[in-house]
Amino acid sequence: MRHTLVFLALIISTSVLAQRTGSKRFQHEQVSFEDMIHRYLHRDGTAAQPVEGIYSVSCIITKSKRHWLTGKQISRTVEQKDNYARVAIIKETMDNKRDFMEVSMSNRDASKYPVVGELSEFADGAGFKYIHREPDGSIFTFSMLMTHADLLEGQFVVTKRKQLITTRLSYFKLFPKVETDSFVRQR
Repeated sequence: MRHTLVFLALIISTSVLAQRTGSKRFQHEQVSFEDMIHRYLHRDGTAAQPVEGIYSVSCIITKSKRHWLTGKQISRTVEQKDNYARVAIIKETMDNKRDFMEVSMSNRDASKYPVVGELSEFADGAGFKYIHREPDGSIFTFSMLMTHADLLEGQFVVTKRKQLITTRLSYFKLFPKVETDSFVRQR
């Protein structure tokens, strides 16, 4: 009986000791989605397109209509959101229907990031056709221009009940920063 108790104590102590040493697992280095985009934009070989990068998005929605008595145009800002989203615009290599895709960087699930928009470059290279997809399935088509080296602007206009509703998007490039001189030479 005594030998059995000593043997049991020995087994329990070795299993406790094995659990303590086994709990020190190797921790893998973790990379965020933004770090992956940074690495992608600094990849060797092909240079990134001027539109590729990480952007902060702002939006202004205005409604305008003619006053029924005076005929003057009356405009008012309905909604204004500054820096409400962070997105990455990257070159599309798998799909021939679009040139670039816009990926939301604010998704909670770290394994999946939604493609919220697609950009197709105009034939003359002066701008983009931007198709934005909302989670409810609605689609908005914007005309977009790169007005400065780090600013991409777009506009969507729709008429509802004699009111002109204008949505203006401004994408401010956070990474990579482009020198103004090199941007002017590329255009």
